[in-house]
Amino acid sequence: MGDGGINPSLWRFLISGQGKPSDVKQAQPPIGWIETRMWAELVALSTLPECKGLAAHVAQHPNKWKQVFDSADAHAEPLPRPWHSRLDRLAKMCVLRCIRPDKMTLAVQAFVVANSGAKFIEPPPLDLHSCFDDSTVQTPLIFILSTGSDPTKAFYNFAEQKGCRRKVFCISLGQGQGALAARMIAEAQVCPLVTHC
Repeated sequence: MGDGGINPSLWRFLISGQGKPSDVKQAQPPIGWIETRMWAELVALSTLPECKGLAAHVAQHPNKWKQVFDSADAHAEPLPRPWHSRLDRLAKMCVLRCIRPDKMTLAVQAFVVANSGAKFIEPPPLDLHSCFDDSTVQTPLIFILSTGSDPTKAFYNFAEQKGCRRKVFCISLGQGQGALAARMIAEAQVCPLVTHC
Protein backbone atom coordinates (compact mmCIF):
# COMPACT_ATOMS: atom_id res chain seq x y z
CA MET A 1 0.00 0.00 0.00
CA GLY A 2 1.10 3.60 -0.34
CA ASP A 3 0.23 6.81 -2.14
CA GLY A 4 -3.41 6.42 -1.18
CA GLY A 5 -3.62 2.89 -2.58
CA ILE A 6 -5.76 0.07 -1.31
CA ASN A 7 -4.15 -2.65 0.80
CA PRO A 8 -4.80 -5.80 -1.27
CA SER A 9 -5.05 -8.13 1.75
CA LEU A 10 -7.65 -5.95 3.45
CA TRP A 11 -9.49 -5.50 0.15
CA ARG A 12 -9.59 -9.27 -0.37
CA PHE A 13 -10.93 -9.75 3.14
CA LEU A 14 -13.55 -7.05 2.66
CA ILE A 15 -14.84 -8.82 -0.43
CA SER A 16 -14.47 -12.46 0.59
CA GLY A 17 -14.13 -12.58 4.38
CA GLN A 18 -10.97 -14.65 4.02
CA GLY A 19 -7.67 -13.85 5.68
CA LYS A 20 -4.32 -15.49 5.11
CA PRO A 21 -4.14 -19.28 5.26
CA SER A 22 -3.38 -20.19 8.84
CA ASP A 23 -3.32 -23.21 11.12
CA VAL A 24 -4.13 -21.01 14.09
CA LYS A 25 -7.41 -21.98 15.68
CA GLN A 26 -8.98 -19.86 18.39
CA ALA A 27 -11.83 -21.31 20.40
CA GLN A 28 -14.97 -19.23 20.19
CA PRO A 29 -15.58 -17.46 23.50
CA PRO A 30 -18.84 -18.34 25.28
CA ILE A 31 -20.35 -14.91 24.68
CA GLY A 32 -23.94 -14.91 23.46
CA TRP A 33 -23.77 -12.05 20.96
CA ILE A 34 -20.65 -13.43 19.23
CA GLU A 35 -22.09 -15.87 16.72
CA THR A 36 -20.11 -18.53 14.89
CA ARG A 37 -19.89 -16.62 11.58
CA MET A 38 -18.72 -13.47 13.34
CA TRP A 39 -16.04 -15.29 15.29
CA ALA A 40 -14.76 -17.16 12.22
CA GLU A 41 -14.40 -13.85 10.36
CA LEU A 42 -12.71 -12.12 13.31
CA VAL A 43 -10.19 -14.97 13.51
CA ALA A 44 -9.61 -14.78 9.73
CA LEU A 45 -9.16 -11.00 9.91
CA SER A 46 -6.66 -11.46 12.73
CA THR A 47 -4.37 -13.35 10.34
CA LEU A 48 -3.65 -10.07 8.54
CA PRO A 49 -0.74 -8.05 9.96
CA GLU A 50 -2.83 -4.89 10.41
CA CYS A 51 -5.35 -6.73 12.58
CA LYS A 52 -3.14 -9.19 14.43
CA GLY A 53 -4.60 -9.80 17.89
CA LEU A 54 -8.05 -8.43 17.06
CA ALA A 55 -10.00 -11.61 17.80
CA ALA A 56 -8.16 -12.06 21.11
CA HIS A 57 -8.98 -8.46 22.04
CA VAL A 58 -12.67 -9.00 21.27
CA ALA A 59 -12.67 -12.13 23.46
CA GLN A 60 -10.89 -10.30 26.31
CA HIS A 61 -13.05 -7.15 26.15
CA PRO A 62 -16.49 -8.29 24.97
CA ASN A 63 -18.38 -5.47 26.71
CA LYS A 64 -16.40 -2.79 24.86
CA TRP A 65 -17.00 -4.50 21.51
CA LYS A 66 -20.67 -5.08 22.28
CA GLN A 67 -21.12 -1.30 22.18
CA VAL A 68 -20.17 -1.41 18.51
CA PHE A 69 -22.36 -4.46 17.94
CA ASP A 70 -25.39 -2.81 19.61
CA SER A 71 -24.96 0.66 18.11
CA ALA A 72 -27.64 1.93 15.73
CA ASP A 73 -24.79 3.72 13.92
CA ALA A 74 -22.23 0.93 14.12
CA HIS A 75 -20.53 2.18 10.94
CA ALA A 76 -19.65 5.44 12.73
CA GLU A 77 -19.05 4.02 16.21
CA PRO A 78 -15.43 4.36 17.39
CA LEU A 79 -13.73 1.01 17.90
CA PRO A 80 -12.38 0.20 21.37
CA ARG A 81 -8.81 1.29 22.08
CA PRO A 82 -6.28 0.82 20.62
CA TRP A 83 -8.06 -0.28 17.44
CA HIS A 84 -9.77 2.98 16.55
CA SER A 85 -6.47 4.84 16.21
CA ARG A 86 -4.49 1.83 15.01
CA LEU A 87 -6.63 0.93 11.99
CA ASP A 88 -7.23 2.92 8.83
CA ARG A 89 -10.69 3.31 7.27
CA LEU A 90 -10.41 0.19 5.12
CA ALA A 91 -9.36 -1.98 8.07
CA LYS A 92 -12.22 -0.55 10.15
CA MET A 93 -14.63 -1.56 7.39
CA CYS A 94 -13.21 -5.08 7.57
CA VAL A 95 -13.92 -5.14 11.31
CA LEU A 96 -17.44 -3.83 10.66
CA ARG A 97 -17.92 -6.59 8.08
CA CYS A 98 -17.31 -9.11 10.86
CA ILE A 99 -19.42 -7.47 13.55
CA ARG A 100 -22.22 -5.63 11.74
CA PRO A 101 -22.37 -6.53 8.03
CA ASP A 102 -25.77 -4.83 7.80
CA LYS A 103 -24.01 -1.45 8.11
CA MET A 104 -21.55 -2.04 5.26
CA THR A 105 -23.46 0.05 2.71
CA LEU A 106 -23.27 3.12 4.95
CA ALA A 107 -19.59 2.43 5.72
CA VAL A 108 -18.72 2.11 2.03
CA GLN A 109 -20.54 5.36 1.28
CA ALA A 110 -18.61 7.13 4.04
CA PHE A 111 -15.36 5.64 2.68
CA VAL A 112 -16.10 6.91 -0.83
CA VAL A 113 -17.00 10.39 0.46
CA ALA A 114 -13.82 10.57 2.55
CA ASN A 115 -11.56 9.41 -0.28
CA SER A 116 -13.21 10.68 -3.45
CA GLY A 117 -15.96 13.13 -2.54
CA ALA A 118 -19.72 13.15 -2.05
CA LYS A 119 -20.42 13.57 -5.76
CA PHE A 120 -19.59 9.90 -6.25
CA ILE A 121 -22.47 8.69 -4.08
CA GLU A 122 -25.08 11.32 -4.92
CA PRO A 123 -27.14 10.55 -8.00
CA PRO A 124 -27.39 13.49 -10.39
CA PRO A 125 -30.80 15.13 -10.60
CA LEU A 126 -32.97 13.70 -13.35
CA ASP A 127 -32.95 15.95 -16.42
CA LEU A 128 -35.98 14.80 -18.39
CA HIS A 129 -35.36 17.30 -21.19
CA SER A 130 -31.92 15.85 -21.95
CA CYS A 131 -33.19 12.29 -21.57
CA PHE A 132 -36.07 12.98 -23.95
CA ASP A 133 -33.74 14.57 -26.49
CA ASP A 134 -31.55 11.46 -26.38
CA SER A 135 -34.46 9.05 -26.76
CA THR A 136 -35.83 7.60 -29.98
CA VAL A 137 -38.44 5.04 -30.91
CA GLN A 138 -35.65 2.46 -30.77
CA THR A 139 -34.20 3.80 -27.49
CA PRO A 140 -37.16 4.65 -25.27
CA LEU A 141 -37.03 6.04 -21.78
CA ILE A 142 -37.36 3.33 -19.15
CA PHE A 143 -37.79 4.29 -15.51
CA ILE A 144 -36.75 1.78 -12.87
CA LEU A 145 -38.26 2.83 -9.59
CA SER A 146 -36.71 2.24 -6.20
CA THR A 147 -37.74 3.08 -2.67
CA GLY A 148 -37.83 6.84 -2.22
CA SER A 149 -37.56 7.51 -5.96
CA ASP A 150 -40.62 8.14 -8.07
CA PRO A 151 -40.31 10.35 -11.18
CA THR A 152 -43.99 9.97 -12.12
CA LYS A 153 -45.05 13.50 -11.17
CA ALA A 154 -42.00 15.05 -12.83
CA PHE A 155 -42.67 12.97 -15.95
CA TYR A 156 -46.31 14.02 -16.09
CA ASN A 157 -45.31 17.68 -15.69
CA PHE A 158 -42.75 17.28 -18.46
CA ALA A 159 -45.36 15.67 -20.74
CA GLU A 160 -47.70 18.57 -19.99
CA GLN A 161 -44.98 21.11 -20.92
CA LYS A 162 -44.40 19.26 -24.19
CA GLY A 163 -48.13 19.15 -24.93
CA CYS A 164 -48.12 15.34 -24.81
CA ARG A 165 -49.95 14.57 -21.61
CA ARG A 166 -52.89 12.98 -23.43
CA LYS A 167 -50.47 10.53 -25.09
CA VAL A 168 -48.96 9.35 -21.81
CA PHE A 169 -50.39 6.24 -20.18
CA CYS A 170 -49.23 4.73 -16.94
CA ILE A 171 -49.70 1.33 -15.40
CA SER A 172 -48.42 -0.09 -12.13
CA LEU A 173 -47.40 -3.65 -12.75
CA GLY A 174 -48.63 -6.16 -10.27
CA GLN A 175 -50.73 -9.27 -10.12
CA GLY A 176 -53.08 -9.43 -13.12
CA GLN A 177 -51.67 -6.34 -14.85
CA GLY A 178 -49.51 -8.20 -17.39
CA ALA A 179 -52.27 -8.60 -20.00
CA LEU A 180 -53.25 -4.92 -19.74
CA ALA A 181 -49.60 -3.85 -20.09
CA ALA A 182 -49.15 -6.09 -23.15
CA ARG A 183 -52.28 -4.59 -24.75
CA MET A 184 -51.04 -1.04 -24.08
CA ILE A 185 -47.67 -1.88 -25.69
CA ALA A 186 -49.37 -3.42 -28.73
CA GLU A 187 -51.59 -0.35 -29.16
CA ALA A 188 -48.59 1.97 -28.87
CA GLN A 189 -46.75 0.04 -31.58
CA VAL A 190 -49.44 0.72 -34.19
CA CYS A 191 -49.63 4.45 -33.45
CA PRO A 192 -48.06 6.70 -36.11
CA LEU A 193 -44.39 7.26 -35.36
CA VAL A 194 -43.59 10.75 -34.17
CA THR A 195 -40.24 12.11 -33.08
CA HIS A 196 -41.80 14.69 -30.79
CA CYS A 197 -45.16 15.01 -29.09
